[in-house]
Amino acid sequence: MDKNTNLINQIHKCLLPKLSKGIDETENPIEYEIRLKNLRDNLDKLNILLNDIDLRECPVSSTILSNIIILYEEIKSTGNWNTEECKEYIKPLDKSFEILYGFPLDQILYINIFDKKDIFNVCIKILHEKITVDSLKKYPSLVEVYSSLVEKVKEYDVDVNPSTVLPLSLILMDDYLESNKVKGLRCCSATLRCLTTEHFMQGNYYEVIYCSLKKLTAEKNIEITKLVFECLLQLLQVLPSDAQYLKLEDVYAVILDELYITSNLYRKAECFRFTKCIIQMHGVNCVSRKMFLSIIIDNLDACTNDAVADILLSETLECLETWIRYCWCIWKLSSDHKVLSILFKVLYTCKEKCLLSKIQNLIQTLISLCNVEDQKKIRNSLGISPEMTNTDFIEAVQSIKNKIVV
Repeated sequence: MDKNTNLINQIHKCLLPKLSKGIDETENPIEYEIRLKNLRDNLDKLNILLNDIDLRECPVSSTILSNIIILYEEIKSTGNWNTEECKEYIKPLDKSFEILYGFPLDQILYINIFDKKDIFNVCIKILHEKITVDSLKKYPSLVEVYSSLVEKVKEYDVDVNPSTVLPLSLILMDDYLESNKVKGLRCCSATLRCLTTEHFMQGNYYEVIYCSLKKLTAEKNIEITKLVFECLLQLLQVLPSDAQYLKLEDVYAVILDELYITSNLYRKAECFRFTKCIIQMHGVNCVSRKMFLSIIIDNLDACTNDAVADILLSETLECLETWIRYCWCIWKLSSDHKVLSILFKVLYTCKEKCLLSKIQNLIQTLISLCNVEDQKKIRNSLGISPEMTNTDFIEAVQSIKNKIVV
């Protein structure tokens, strides 16, 4: 056996073996003890072999370094498979590597002495060969290695191929464990940050990514919701224009459905933030969904309750403001007067000074979009009852009335 093969085999002996039962089936797999014994027996030998090879001159340096990185990241990872004793075993190896090459193991993918792009790609290939849908729960440490590597991919400054990096992210996103969904989404987001439209000019891998993300839009977990929306926005921004238009149409419909059915106020607030971004991207094309104003009316009505307003009012108003900026052309008092009515109602109940001015501006904007006759009718209807004591409301209504100059 040649030195290179022997070194790679020695690295493999130090890795956590594939579990006989999934991590969700047992708390303390026997493989944890086996791995600790393997580290005791093999890391010194590994260190000796590493000192006997100059990786700068080695034809398979990328393969060797990829395996070393996986071992290093595995021993650094957080999990029951790692004890303090395990973490001590990697220190001599790290020290030897730094003496040999002038930098520690955790810098391999940051420095251009070796082919870091090839090393990263080999790491990802090795991990994908081991971790599949069926084996996901039997390689918990390698899942952590994958997450650690991919979440930092932007820092490595390497070109990324989404179809080779993302399959495991999508597997994690589709898993029933929320912790795995979060890992998958974080990796997906990190990868998407490295991509441009050029990455999707050929083929349709973006469809695979999009379908996986779309499935998760109904997830109730707030952290997952935020990550899904983050990934969708990143993906939409780098799609070719024709694909982008179609996906924006679909996403807009999906998010309006979510706003209509979701009851969790914090999740609803996230949905409004996301909807605002979609409207900014899709612009006047959002006029096709009349459902938007019905959703706005329902949620503004709910915001007349102070507790609801604290969570939801600001996001709802900003979303409406954005919609008006792009879709003002379809506003009609005859069909949309309920929006004005509910804005006046919220103006009366709102306790936040900064939001009062925003509500007032929205009302003034909508009135200015009406025809002259309708503006006159609105001005004539803005009377204040003598019994009314809400001075903020009285002043706001008077200001609105004064600005109707028809």
